[in-house]
Amino acid sequence: MKRTASLVMASALIICTFGSCSSKNSIIGKWEMQDLSDTEVKVGGLEFKDNGKGSMFMDTTSILHAEDKGIVVGSGEQAFKFEEDLINYDGKALDINIQGQDIITLERIDGKNSTDNYNGEFELKSGVMYDTIVEGIKKNASGGEDQDLTVHISFDGSNSEVTFVDIFDYKAEKGKLEISGYASFIGESSDGKAVNADFEIKDDVLKVTSAEGETEELVKVKK
Repeated sequence: MKRTASLVMASALIICTFGSCSSKNSIIGKWEMQDLSDTEVKVGGLEFKDNGKGSMFMDTTSILHAEDKGIVVGSGEQAFKFEEDLINYDGKALDINIQGQDIITLERIDGKNSTDNYNGEFELKSGVMYDTIVEGIKKNASGGEDQDLTVHISFDGSNSEVTFVDIFDYKAEKGKLEISGYASFIGESSDGKAVNADFEIKDDVLKVTSAEGETEELVKVKK
């Protein structure tokens, strides 16, 4: 019995070593930063996954959201509501096409396939919005300009969130963080090499300090 218990404990330790177990001080999970410099996006952050991949997410409610059965794009005086009769939606595929111009094409990926509303998660496939979002991040982030991007959009009532899926790889060990791919959010990498930073986790707050000495604080997202 003791031998069996020892083998079970040893197996558990090996599994945790490879990142499948998260502790209070683990970097794995979603981390939110408030008051982004982009005034149209107030909340966003990073998600570190246990496979060494990372995603970036943004609350895009102010520039993209559902309203009744319509979809509002833009903000303020630039906002435009596409009414239900302009939206082609069969529960899985959603697109807005105006006079032959692809405004946005989405494909549901959560399996709900409901026509009652747009709540759920979609993959952004093409359209003017896709081009704008993808070109925007390629312009403002270094290290992954040639990388194909997978973009997910989640609708929840009148809220929306955009996620750039697996846009960076990372290693985190003993307070040192290395990120490759779209890595300019923690430092400059004009030659495309990995960016290094120091990190510290305390009371659900993640502090990341770049080589230039700039510190960004992120708060753990509660599930």
